[in-house]
Amino acid sequence: MLFHSEIFLLWFLPITLGLYSLCPIGWRNVLLLIASYVFYAWWDMPSLLLMIAATVANYIAGALLCRESSKRRRHLLLTAAIAFDLAILCFFKYERMLSGTANILAGRTVLPVLNIVLPIGISFYLFEGMSYCIDCARGGPQSRSFTDFACYLSLFPHVLAGPIIRFDQLAGQLSSREHSFEKAAEGAYRFLVGLIKKVLIADAMAAIADPVFHTGPSSFLHAWIGLIAYTLQIYGDFSGYSDMAIGLGLLFGLRFPENFSTPYLSRSIGEFWRRWHSTLSSWFRDYVYIGLGGNRNGTAATLRNLFITMLLVLHPLSLIGYRLGNTLRAFSFVNFQWILQSFLFRFRSHAATFRSRNSTEETRPLMHCLLRTPISISAIFSQLACLGV
Repeated sequence: MLFHSEIFLLWFLPITLGLYSLCPIGWRNVLLLIASYVFYAWWDMPSLLLMIAATVANYIAGALLCRESSKRRRHLLLTAAIAFDLAILCFFKYERMLSGTANILAGRTVLPVLNIVLPIGISFYLFEGMSYCIDCARGGPQSRSFTDFACYLSLFPHVLAGPIIRFDQLAGQLSSREHSFEKAAEGAYRFLVGLIKKVLIADAMAAIADPVFHTGPSSFLHAWIGLIAYTLQIYGDFSGYSDMAIGLGLLFGLRFPENFSTPYLSRSIGEFWRRWHSTLSSWFRDYVYIGLGGNRNGTAATLRNLFITMLLVLHPLSLIGYRLGNTLRAFSFVNFQWILQSFLFRFRSHAATFRSRNSTEETRPLMHCLLRTPISISAIFSQLACLGV
């Protein structure tokens, strides 16, 4: 059930809003939880059972972490909770790849390839579960009830594509929130803006970009048209869904954090990544980069922490890079040097977001960084120097 589908716009959303307006205030979170589970079960019932299991596990872990006074036992509990979430995530994301690789290396079938369907939004609710446990270990707020926590983790407006929300950003609103005509009007407007981005921009650009990637471009100009169309398509998809999520939240009295802020109008690399999927970047900064030690333990440790963080951040871009690489290789106007330059560009741009002090590289125009070629071994070290280390 997609936000722009008929079943959602004509049936699910009006019925849910109607029931919500008639529901007593004390039962509105329960209604939102039921609606979210119905919304998620529409995709796949076993995936809903997995979400409920993850919800129960993270809620229990958070409660134990808040009550535990021993630092050592709290550390063990937190490690177990994070390992549980990561085990689920890695199994569903990498089972096929790991089993296939093992079978190829062995020359025979040593591990069955299960071909399990990846549950929708699994990364988002597991990231939120991990952040809740980490915040509890750091002395953050604990959920007052299981219903509130389950509602926070499964809210249908943001479960598909974000934004990623911290529990402390929503805890007060789950307990008590204001409903007004102005907030509802703002939510309806924001949802409409996101719907326009998705249907009129993303889907229209997909009609141009998909043939280029599927069948290959017929000319150099055709390739660039496909690239530009795909650039607008991914922005319309990500930003459109974020706008619709924020608008839906406002309709139910909940204000979600902003996720996109006209990133293509940025004047520097660091500014671009602060504007593009900002809740994801801040999540990795606060829970991975800072959790690894940040820049507190010298240059070598800082570089290690940046590399690990960037490796995790950049992995979701692999499919995008694969599509772009296929098209560009068809014309042979992108070589290994350009690919390496692109990787370092993304590495540096993310790093600018995580580092506490600004780099002089951030002031350079975005297109200059994209088009500067060729790259050499000495340039690699200059890229590292741009990180300010």
